[in-house]
Amino acid sequence: MSRLVVVGSVNVDATSYVDAFPQPGETIHSHGHRVALGGKGANQAIAAHLCSADVEFVARLGDDAAADVARAAFARFGLPTEAVATVAGTPTGVAQITVAASGENTIVVTAGANAAVGADVVAAERERIAAADLVLTQGEL
Repeated sequence: MSRLVVVGSVNVDATSYVDAFPQPGETIHSHGHRVALGGKGANQAIAAHLCSADVEFVARLGDDAAADVARAAFARFGLPTEAVATVAGTPTGVAQITVAASGENTIVVTAGANAAVGADVVAAERERIAAADLVLTQGEL
């Protein structure tokens, strides 16, 4: 079986559902809210894992409650996380999403620990990455 290493982002998405987007300075009420795992890297790693691919995920989380949400989701999906490390003193990536009744959305992403995934992480995970048959990353990093 081919081995896939995903070097990617992790976000915890907070999604609010509204009739229409607020105007600048306006406060509106949503009619629903959901918190879920997101981030293009996490999404791709989990999707490949659920399709029975041999996946390793290289990512960084902060040392906050959002990291607990992400780790719980990884465990629920059975995703291997040996290369998912914590960046002390840094928040986990988050995305604030608003979805209007029209289906349009707005997204504000705060990179958090995703910003730490760079040359140092690649160097630290060199052997894992070099042993892969395929490496997948995203523009979100």
